[in-house]
Amino acid sequence: GEAAERQRVQQQLVETSKRLEAMEVNGSDLRLRLEALEQQLCKDVVLQSGVLQAMQNQLGELHQQLSRSVATELELRLGEAQETWWPRWQQQLATEVQDQVRREYRRMALELTEQSPPGSRGARGARGRVSSGEFSTP
Repeated sequence: GEAAERQRVQQQLVETSKRLEAMEVNGSDLRLRLEALEQQLCKDVVLQSGVLQAMQNQLGELHQQLSRSVATELELRLGEAQETWWPRWQQQLATEVQDQVRREYRRMALELTEQSPPGSRGARGARGRVSSGEFSTP
């Protein structure tokens, strides 16, 4: 009975030892796989941060280009406006001033005509000046 008991204990030890070995193999396999996964994750993170950095750089460049083109567009528009509207505005102002002067001159001439007795020199002179075209546009 004692030999059989010893053999049974020996058998259990062997089986337990085999199971422990199997567990150890599985454990080291699992550890290797985890390490590989960790390395892959690190690579992915590095890669993705690189991609993100590149995208940020591109966005920055695009922003600068946009700012430059907007500024250029604004300058062009302002330049065009100055070239187009400034002369027109000056011309309009000059015309308005001339018209105002002409109207004022006619008003003064009419006043003089109304004040002078008919046939006097003042009336003829005033009328003469109005019709002489002194303030006519070029």
